[in-house]
Amino acid sequence: MMRILNLLVHVVFMFLFYINTFAYSESLTSGIEINKKDKNIKFTDCSKKKGIDDREGPGMDYLGASFFLKSSKINDLRGDGIVYYSFRKPWVDNSRYYLHGTNQYYRLDKNYKVISKGTFKCTKNKYVFELKEENRKFLWKVSPTNQIVDIKSKIYDYKGYRRYQFASVTNEDENIIYKSIYDYKNNNNYAKVDANEDSSLKSGFKINKKVKYVVGNNTAYWDFIQLKMNDLRGDGVVYYLFNVDKFYRVNKEYKVVSKGSYKVIRNNNTDVYHLTSEDNQKFLFKISLSSQIVDIKSKFYDYSGYRRYEFTQAKTDEQEKIRSAIKKFEENKYIKVEKKQNETINVSLKSALDINKKEKKPLEDYIYSGTFFWNYSFLIDDLRGDGPVYYVFNIDEYHRFDKNFNVLSRGTFSENKKIFELKEDNLKFQWKISIVDKIVDIKSKFYDYKGFKRFHIIETTEKQKKQVAQSLSNFKQNRYTKYDESDDNLNRLWKLILSDKDIEKRYLKYAKKNAKFKGKKIKAIGLAVFIDYKKELSILTKDIHTKKLSSPIAWGWEYSYEDPVKIKGFSKNKTVFGGFDAIRNCYLDVRKKKLSLRDGECIVVDMRRIMGGGQYPVIWYNYLIAAKNNRILLAKELEKSKEQIADENKKKKEDEKKKQELLLAQKKAEEERKKQELLLAQKKADEEKKKQELRLAEEKAKEVKEQDELIAKLKEQEKKKLTELELAKKEAEEEFEKKKKELNVDKDSPEILIAEAITVTSQAYKLKGTVKDKSDFFLEVDGQPIKVNKNGEFLFEGFIINTNEGEELTIVAVDRWNNSTQKNVKINVDLKEMKVAKGYEKLLPSKVKSNKDGNKIAIIIGIEKYEYLTNLDAAFANRDANAFREYAVRALGVDPSNINLLVDKDANRPKILKALKLWLPQVGGENRDIYLFFAGHGLASDDGKNLYVLPQDGDASLLEDTAITRSEIIKLLQKTNPKSVTMFFDTCYSGQTRNEETLVANLRPVRIVADDQEIPNNFTIFTASANDQTSGSIEQAKHGMFSYYLMKGMEGEADKNKDKKISNGELIAYLKDKVSKEAFSQNREQEPNLSGDEDKVLFTYK
Repeated sequence: MMRILNLLVHVVFMFLFYINTFAYSESLTSGIEINKKDKNIKFTDCSKKKGIDDREGPGMDYLGASFFLKSSKINDLRGDGIVYYSFRKPWVDNSRYYLHGTNQYYRLDKNYKVISKGTFKCTKNKYVFELKEENRKFLWKVSPTNQIVDIKSKIYDYKGYRRYQFASVTNEDENIIYKSIYDYKNNNNYAKVDANEDSSLKSGFKINKKVKYVVGNNTAYWDFIQLKMNDLRGDGVVYYLFNVDKFYRVNKEYKVVSKGSYKVIRNNNTDVYHLTSEDNQKFLFKISLSSQIVDIKSKFYDYSGYRRYEFTQAKTDEQEKIRSAIKKFEENKYIKVEKKQNETINVSLKSALDINKKEKKPLEDYIYSGTFFWNYSFLIDDLRGDGPVYYVFNIDEYHRFDKNFNVLSRGTFSENKKIFELKEDNLKFQWKISIVDKIVDIKSKFYDYKGFKRFHIIETTEKQKKQVAQSLSNFKQNRYTKYDESDDNLNRLWKLILSDKDIEKRYLKYAKKNAKFKGKKIKAIGLAVFIDYKKELSILTKDIHTKKLSSPIAWGWEYSYEDPVKIKGFSKNKTVFGGFDAIRNCYLDVRKKKLSLRDGECIVVDMRRIMGGGQYPVIWYNYLIAAKNNRILLAKELEKSKEQIADENKKKKEDEKKKQELLLAQKKAEEERKKQELLLAQKKADEEKKKQELRLAEEKAKEVKEQDELIAKLKEQEKKKLTELELAKKEAEEEFEKKKKELNVDKDSPEILIAEAITVTSQAYKLKGTVKDKSDFFLEVDGQPIKVNKNGEFLFEGFIINTNEGEELTIVAVDRWNNSTQKNVKINVDLKEMKVAKGYEKLLPSKVKSNKDGNKIAIIIGIEKYEYLTNLDAAFANRDANAFREYAVRALGVDPSNINLLVDKDANRPKILKALKLWLPQVGGENRDIYLFFAGHGLASDDGKNLYVLPQDGDASLLEDTAITRSEIIKLLQKTNPKSVTMFFDTCYSGQTRNEETLVANLRPVRIVADDQEIPNNFTIFTASANDQTSGSIEQAKHGMFSYYLMKGMEGEADKNKDKKISNGELIAYLKDKVSKEAFSQNREQEPNLSGDEDKVLFTYK
């Protein structure tokens, strides 16, 4: 029974290997001890004498070589976690696989990065492979059917072999691994030209040395190489991409500039690439990857023979852009879509297109980019009435799924001369597939057209692949959910199998006394049959009188010259019955009869012992019943093992819990000890603090007493000095009066000659008068000193605020002898003749209203007070910013939650950059309308190449370090991929150089004349003035001149044609007219500018 159990386990593993070659597992156990009693593991024999077709010669069969045909995933306990192993593939001849003597392998981490490489070979022990990395050696015994590797090495802390699980990788992983290894080799071997320096690529120079040219046209190899060089064809540096039998030339803007075909012809052991472009130009290429050289010959050039060109290989990001450019180029060639009536077709999947017969398409069969076509899946609208559907191919079977991943139909497929024939019941379809170009040409009597027509396909995403795989698994599991696996039903199935005429004729004829095979008596025979086990049982469950199996069967048998019950284990000459040869021969018969592996499995169903005499000359066993019993036994053993593992895990958790509780108690005790020490230390510190406070209080009291005594003493001295000063002053006055009497002193007060009432005709006026006196004097008008000429004439300029009441001036004249005269003059205004000063309307954002748009964002900045520009404010800039916020909401339609307002100290450099780099992407700038308003100082570099805006903490002496360039702001806004950007700058970049820096009150310049700078296409910029002008303000309006008229224009005044839409052109015309006139009235020049599309509508209002 144990032999039967072992055989069943082996058969199950072999079946799983055939059906699920690309199994994937994250739970890989490693370094486990080997159960020496387990003799059922079949290791790969690397010096096998028999191939699968029984021909003589060294090699491995498919099962033995399968481990090396695909990369594997394993935790080899070398500190890198789960890693990938990729081995050099064995070569095949007549179904036998051979190693190359010494071969390379690579280890890659979970991120597909090569972490080590080495060599491997078969040792004298035919079951052991030696892996070598520098001075480290590893001995491996591999069992592909059991998916285990036994490993031995001195680097481990155990002796002998330990067991490791492995899993084969998916096709997607294999492609990534292949490319990573290629890039690893490429970066090590071909790094002679700097890919970042196009100027370093020399072209068309004479050949001065021999190089090693590429030999062998490997399509998958070229698929990962794109050459970057200047081929002197007038397009500058271009990329060359080779694909199957085509090539493309792509320029630095990633646009296809030309394409053509190529073929490889061997000449003197050198592969020469013959390129023919679409305009029939011919070029001969000899390529050296190791030297990064291409020798080119063509009648296109003005030289004869070959000349040499240097190239570098495109980087990963460049490769992606190149492939995308080629894909777009090819997709634009198929724009015609013919639809069946009343059918809905996915707009991205074009179907039933007419085929351009002049264009050749590469057709793919089972192999694509070095990976199996099995498990390939894609989306297509096959015009069969189900809309876009998923196709999944596997070995020789395929399934169709609807958009909800339900199985619609299934069928088989075969390939002949690169044409696939798909069969579903009575339906047949002929397919020609181009995986590279994502095209399928389909022909079938099902359609109402004749011949082939073209259908586009889209490869499934990783998520879709998982959903398809899960649906397929559920579909297969649920196909035969109800079947009777009783011994009676299994006996019925067994009898049906043995009733097959071919089996009766070629197998059962040896189930008799003294049966001979190849001249010798045989002691045992065994039978393996290819059937759908669940399907046949399901049929028998429904009808126990079924007389025939539902599908054709294949079968294989094996024999033994010795009784298997009397011999322990398997003999080396393989004469003992084990079931393996029967299964192997069964699969050979499957291939011979061209059956689909998806329609069943080869399982052992019968074994017979030829006793030769006695009551029972032949003893037979129904292996179907034995297999069922063993599965039950295995399930029980597995459940028992799970319970043991659960008990062990429970005990471990309890032990760990006790350990943690002990550690926690120790930790608490330690914390309590530290707490007590801390309290004691704190108590000592408090006592010391009280003593110190007492000493300080005593010293303070003493100090206060001494200060009080000193203050009293000083007050006494001050009082004494004041008394002395008053006495001296009195004596001086008496002395002065005495001398005045003695001298000829002017005793008359000055005379002020001016009318007591004057009428003016404007708010601004000039007042003239005269003062007469014998001696010198000074004059004041309303407390303001006034200059007087030698004739005593004076001029006073004033401004009347209240024109109704006028104003009254007080004029005071005092001579040197302190004689004074005061005169009041009444200034009246003639209202009829008065010229009133210009008035400015108040800003009224409520006059305009637009619909709110959640896709609009605004950053508003106003800086009036600067930290490092003393008394050089940007007048009214904060008022401009606060006011513009209202217009952003009402006129532009920006939601208040999408506005970031930065004023004065909140507008320092870090906060401005934070708004641009963090806040803007956070609220989502992609595909949105962005508005930026800035009112404050602007500067330009000395060379005029960079325009700066000055943050609140900006320093003009450290301009590059503390200011922000306008180009930097534009780049940060571009990064968010906006739909459009509109910027308003009420600033300027004019002024003097830094060494002669001058700022004029109420103006906002700081630096030199700046050059104009280019802006992106979707940007619009309004600036307050030309780069060589200053931007002024309006004192009476309390706003910047540009900002004031900008907001008045947004109230609707700029809407010239009154269509409720204000375009960029209308707004700049209004601003130029108003601002220019206002500046002229201030004896200045200022004209706003626009960079951007004048026809674009800035906003629409109600």
